[in-house]
Amino acid sequence: VGPLPTSAVQLQQAGGTLYIRDSGRVRAVDPRSGRERWAYPAGPQGPANPEVVSFVAGVEATAVAARRTDGSGPEGLVVLLDAATGRPRWQRRVGGEVYPDSLAVGPAGIHLVAQDYLTFEQLAARLRRDDRSSLHPRLTTTSRGGRPLWQRPLRDRGGGAGLLGDALVTTVGGRVVVLEGRGWDVDLEAFDAATGARSWARRVERAGGALAWRDRLLLNLWDRRPVVRAADG
Repeated sequence: VGPLPTSAVQLQQAGGTLYIRDSGRVRAVDPRSGRERWAYPAGPQGPANPEVVSFVAGVEATAVAARRTDGSGPEGLVVLLDAATGRPRWQRRVGGEVYPDSLAVGPAGIHLVAQDYLTFEQLAARLRRDDRSSLHPRLTTTSRGGRPLWQRPLRDRGGGAGLLGDALVTTVGGRVVVLEGRGWDVDLEAFDAATGARSWARRVERAGGALAWRDRLLLNLWDRRPVVRAADG
């Protein structure tokens, strides 16, 4: 794999194919021989080409969260790749900066969190003048056919120049659950996966991650209670 730390490499298996993300690409590899079947993007890398930041492998297709850069800054993308060829079936813009851990695929579609983009200089200027205005973090859902379905704003506590900090998304019990800002004082928001209607929200302290299992949401907490279960998502 490319010259990246181990934490930056994703590895998944689906339908007899091994998928590896490294150096901004997704590679489909034969697990027996190690031979590369395809890579996305296939051409030479550059600012105008998509850089893959996350993916979810499936038997028939692989969903990809990517970013590409033009004169105005990074642009978030969601792409569906054919499992056999690696060619995009479709590609949609989501705008702004995408959160790598926020890509989730469920029965209702493909879910992803994005927010407005700031350069480092713009962010530093915000911090200097204590500007805590929103960067409009939002959860977007696209159908498996590539049709935009719904978009909902996420809670924005306004800390750190309006930055969301981190976002992790999972699907459970017919809902999309977003864990916002891993670490201290984490917000959990649940939305109906089909309509985007907000189901519930709660604050959790010291949440390190979330995992869906059947219709249960399991939270990894950094205190005396290792796991808390929320029934039916």
